[in-house]
Amino acid sequence: MDKAVLSLAILKVNLDHLQKDYIEVFIPFLATLIIQKGYERIIDINQLGKDFEAEYDLLIPPYALKAILTRARKKGIVKLDEDMFVPVPVKARKYDFSKSSEIQEKRQVSIIEKLITFCKEKHQENMTTEEAEDLFHTFLKEHDIEILFAAEGVEELPKVTHIARKKYLIYSFIKHTQVNDLFAFAFIVDIAIGHVLASALIYERFVQYTGDLRNVGLYLDTRFILRLLGVEGKEQKEACVEFLKSYREKKAKLFLFEHTYDEVTGILRECIRWVGNKDYDPRKASPALRFFVENNFTKSDVEEIIVTAPEELKAYNIEITAIPDPNLYSAWQIDTQACRRLCKLTPGEG
Repeated sequence: MDKAVLSLAILKVNLDHLQKDYIEVFIPFLATLIIQKGYERIIDINQLGKDFEAEYDLLIPPYALKAILTRARKKGIVKLDEDMFVPVPVKARKYDFSKSSEIQEKRQVSIIEKLITFCKEKHQENMTTEEAEDLFHTFLKEHDIEILFAAEGVEELPKVTHIARKKYLIYSFIKHTQVNDLFAFAFIVDIAIGHVLASALIYERFVQYTGDLRNVGLYLDTRFILRLLGVEGKEQKEACVEFLKSYREKKAKLFLFEHTYDEVTGILRECIRWVGNKDYDPRKASPALRFFVENNFTKSDVEEIIVTAPEELKAYNIEITAIPDPNLYSAWQIDTQACRRLCKLTPGEG
């Protein structure tokens, strides 16, 4: 049983039941953990995080755990005694989600069985329960937002080709449930919402950060720049713009290596070669090329993106820079042998 998927489903149930914010939906997890573990006191936040991960397969950082404990204290689930939190079991039991967990577990078992059957009957692909759970979980993590948009009819599910065989299987299954099995698709949407809730808990830490990042430089990668230029759609571009805005407000400096910029333009020039080409094969195409073809871009449209890219990057305060001289700060670099010793590796390993 994939604990993470089950936990994400319960997060959605908590949201519907409690109708509060994303911190509130984690309160039943803490309360249930208190009952299961029989804590007399909570002193070590890191140990609490390890228990969260072991029981629910949710990796909750210390600052988020403190936020959850603070909220739990307001509800009387824990009380503060000097520097430790002392659980109040009678209050914690009011938030026990054992019954909800059983229902969600049955839904999870059902959908994994359906996935295995679908892959075998429709694609002649045999899959173990563990493989199906891993595939299901991985796809949901990568495409949670797209699934939610698809559920609302805003856009289609993300395009996945046969070349990515495993992803194609789960994509086909989710597409099938969207049309033919609304009960199963509703569970998939619940998991996607749960993943967004879990992600929001972690992201909020940066939003509340009151300092600045004036001495921090961020180096952006190829895929991010392509999305920022609008190559993978409006929603992806807007997400990138918001990301950059939040960091600029903290006075972080944004950089792009020259070789990364060259890679971006190289991908776009390769797209020009294939847009409108009768030999175009979506199975071999990059995400950028598939986007251009599916949205009827012309060679001129792609060329315009290349031409305007420098000014657009400049508008976002992204500076194109050369690779730093590797010998410039050699006094602070660690040699290979010392690195191996630190990693406890012998020559030839790793």
